[in-house]
Amino acid sequence: TTTISADTQVVSPGGQVSIEGDGALLVEAGSVIDVSAVENGNGGEVTLNSAATQFDGTVLARGGSQSGDGGFVEVSGRSVEFGGYVDTRAPNGETGMLLIDPVTVNIGGASSTISVATVLSQLGGGNVSLSADNDINVNETVDASGTSGANTHSLTLTAPAINLGANILTNNGAVSLSGAVTLTSDSTVSAGSGDVTFSRTVNGAYVLTVNNSGGTTTFGGTTALTS
Repeated sequence: TTTISADTQVVSPGGQVSIEGDGALLVEAGSVIDVSAVENGNGGEVTLNSAATQFDGTVLARGGSQSGDGGFVEVSGRSVEFGGYVDTRAPNGETGMLLIDPVTVNIGGASSTISVATVLSQLGGGNVSLSADNDINVNETVDASGTSGANTHSLTLTAPAINLGANILTNNGAVSLSGAVTLTSDSTVSAGSGDVTFSRTVNGAYVLTVNNSGGTTTFGGTTALTS
């Protein structure tokens, strides 16, 4: 196991940091990796990867205070437990992205990859992309509609199979479900003025409600909805 201890401080303005774990990677709470730009420039890039990755630390990849976009942070592995915080915001530029990329993603519920509370916190810190090799399971409602700082931040789910068993609500941020969606419960996807995109089919003997008064809703599958 490779451990990034709680007293670790890595500062590389606008730089790139890549850490590969030896079998497993533990990033402890209290550790900080800061690749934020200072005044002008884009936030940097951070990659944390191992067979089993547990992330409880902090990564800062903010754009410069005067100009520049937020950076890109990837936390990946065959299994990931994400309980930390990543900030990819940009006060005078485009917000960056956090990518969490294991084999399976469980949002809430037993054996969760990331808790609902952490998803909400992350949407306050930037755009969030959850990507899985196999499937994504939305087990509990994600309601970021009132989350401070989450305005217009997007949530993207990408996997061959997406099991939607609860609601997803953003604070005017786009919601994209890129994969074959199966409804496992009546579900609502609400994005305020943001766009909602289902790239493939949506199936299941339940009701899907989409609310986005100022955005566009797109169904890309050959079968828009069957039950």
